[in-house]
Amino acid sequence: MWIRPGSFHDLPMELNASPRGVFETPVLYIGAGTGIAPLRGMIREREFVRRRYRRRRRRGLNEDRLGSGDDEKERDDDDDDGGYCDQILLFGCRKQTEDYLYHTEWKSMLNDVNNSFKLLTAFSQDQNYKIYVQTVLSRDDNAVFLAKHVLERGGAVYIAGGKKMAKAVREEIVEVLGRFLDGGENQAKLILKRWQRRGLFRVEAW
Repeated sequence: MWIRPGSFHDLPMELNASPRGVFETPVLYIGAGTGIAPLRGMIREREFVRRRYRRRRRRGLNEDRLGSGDDEKERDDDDDDGGYCDQILLFGCRKQTEDYLYHTEWKSMLNDVNNSFKLLTAFSQDQNYKIYVQTVLSRDDNAVFLAKHVLERGGAVYIAGGKKMAKAVREEIVEVLGRFLDGGENQAKLILKRWQRRGLFRVEAW
C-alpha cells in the first residue's frame, strides 16, 4: 500500500473584522458517500478558527468595557454580514435514512444562528428518479449560486469521493460556469486551472 500526501491543505483562513467573523474566501465542499470525511475535517477546522476569533474578540471588547465603564453588550445583529454563507456543503448518498453521514452535526450547524453554513443534499435512491450531486448543481438557482461563488466571490471548491462522481461534478461546474462567461466552457476550464494553481480548486477521488 502506498500513501501519498493529499491535496487538501492551505485552507483559506482569513477572516474579516465583523463580529461574526466571516471568511474572506467562501468554500463550497462537494462530497458523496465517504468523501464527506475529509470535507468534514476542513469544515470543522474553519469553524474552530471562527470560534477562536469570536472568543478573542469578545475578550477584547470586555476588557475595553471594563476600562471605560461601558457595560453595553455586543450585538451580533449589528453585523451586516447576516445571511452570507461562507461554508457551503453539497453532500450526496443513496438513502437519507441509511447513508446520511454526520447528519446530526450538519443539523446542529444549520440551527446555530452564529454559523454561516449552507447545506445542499442529493439522495439518489429516495425517489423514482436518480438525483446526484451534479444534478443539484445544475438546477437554475444553484447554478446562479455557483457562478456567483466562483466568479464574483472568488470562492474555493473542494471535491471528494468516487472518481466517477468527481469527474461528473467537474464537468458540471465547467458547463454551469460556461453559461455565464463570454468564452463559454473553454474560459471556464481556464478559470478552474487558475483556481487549481491558487489552491482554490482541489479534487480527492478514489
